[in-house]
Amino acid sequence: MSEIDELDINPFFKALQNKYLSSYERAQEECNLICIPQSECLQGVVITEKFVDTHILKPSPFFKGQYRTVRSDKQIVTIDDDSDCIHVQEGFPTKTKIKIISEELGYNKEYKPYKMLIIARPLDHNVLRQSTIDTSSSSGEFSLKCSLKDCKEYLKSVPEFSKPLKELDDQIQKFMKSYVILKDYLLEAAHRLNDIATTTSEKCIKSIKDKKLSAQKFRDIVTAAVETCVIGSVHQKLYPVVCSKCADEDRMMLTKCRSLNGLTPDHLGVPGHFSCPVTSAVVELAHLDGLVTPIEKLYCLKTTIDNITEDINKNARASQPLGVPDEDIPCLTSDELLPILVTVLVQAKCNHIHTDLFYMENFYWSAAYRNKDTLSYCLVTFKAAVQYLMTSSFDDIDLKTHGAKNEMSVRELVENRRASFSKNVEYPDTNNGKEDSGNYVPSRSRYDRQMDNITKMLEESTKDMGSAKAKPVRQPIVASIFGGQGTSVSPQPEDMAQPVTQSKKEDMGDFLSSLQNDMFLSFGKQT
Repeated sequence: MSEIDELDINPFFKALQNKYLSSYERAQEECNLICIPQSECLQGVVITEKFVDTHILKPSPFFKGQYRTVRSDKQIVTIDDDSDCIHVQEGFPTKTKIKIISEELGYNKEYKPYKMLIIARPLDHNVLRQSTIDTSSSSGEFSLKCSLKDCKEYLKSVPEFSKPLKELDDQIQKFMKSYVILKDYLLEAAHRLNDIATTTSEKCIKSIKDKKLSAQKFRDIVTAAVETCVIGSVHQKLYPVVCSKCADEDRMMLTKCRSLNGLTPDHLGVPGHFSCPVTSAVVELAHLDGLVTPIEKLYCLKTTIDNITEDINKNARASQPLGVPDEDIPCLTSDELLPILVTVLVQAKCNHIHTDLFYMENFYWSAAYRNKDTLSYCLVTFKAAVQYLMTSSFDDIDLKTHGAKNEMSVRELVENRRASFSKNVEYPDTNNGKEDSGNYVPSRSRYDRQMDNITKMLEESTKDMGSAKAKPVRQPIVASIFGGQGTSVSPQPEDMAQPVTQSKKEDMGDFLSSLQNDMFLSFGKQT
């Protein structure tokens, strides 16, 4: 396992990426210096727009090493070249020194570098602290795009949730011990788990005495977090059964993708200005297998489509003559997106794409307070692309035309993208030609660390898949989902899933049948 990145858990940085995204993008564009107080000192701190603007610094036009906050030109700090401290000067309640713990490098859309300093504490001492949950901070900054660990920590941070979570723990252990999941009755298992998540969410919300926290946004956050904990905790038992159900389709899909090595958007009639490499989308989709919960997988689909759109639109803009108005530059539409997505699927070669689509559709139930329509669109678009890929004949396509070449593996794509990225950026001399003083060492680019993590995850996923066929199936280990030791158990037949009626829609296929259920009106099957 890789080390936890401070920026991955830092509430200030999460607020920048979500609630105050416009301020973050502006700071990136202007290559401002961003000061990020370490996570340990932010417990109970209300992160407001004023707090954010106080920690985004722009260089002084008059003095070297002097910076002013974007909130006020009267707030001044200085940073010496050979110092590991920030000197808080004018415009703050007290003049003081704050230690710089580490330095991060980021890059904007133009590949220009900007610095992020992890500092020991906030620049302003007089920040509002609170000991109880606050709707504006907790619900505003908690992101639905989160891991199982994030959700557990969030729920455990609320003292009032301790009793409902203990009951949830007992229910999960009972499910793992006595419930037998059969691949032909997965919807029955979905109903059972949905009931557990819904009941626990209602108990958690009722346990909150502060009526201000009964707002719909807070309820949605709690519901999503509980659901993620439930599905994530039974993933070890549930997901292999889903894989078994969709094994034939996954095998056929992977075989089809391998037979289409070298397929490009040109082959599928995509206009030239929309036909360009979308390596970031391929790399993003390739790590779909390594994610655990349906919400993580859904956001992976969304990020893949976002990366395609960004790269294609940027290429279309660059292909136009200078002076062409923005409104005259062609924009990517769903007609072009579908064939491009097909080529991304071919190159990513996901091992369990049918499994994951079924998993996302049937085991994600919460009405997300944000991005519901977007996530639904992404799911339907991927299902359409998979259906198109599986039902279309590509016999008339010469894969050697249009300059096609031998396709790189996903790992080679990661390395190639890192190399091409590095060539387009200018690494600043953080030591200014001086030897390291020993105070602090600027970190590697966060982008490089993320690429390393993706590569390791892909390698581990491949090893796990290769060994899964040779090893006998182990009985699940039951443990507290919020910590504690577990024991190996065997399922008891008395609590076996009972058959439920599921019509076989063989004539139309799963994709067309699911469209009849109107995905945009009811996200996630619950019947």
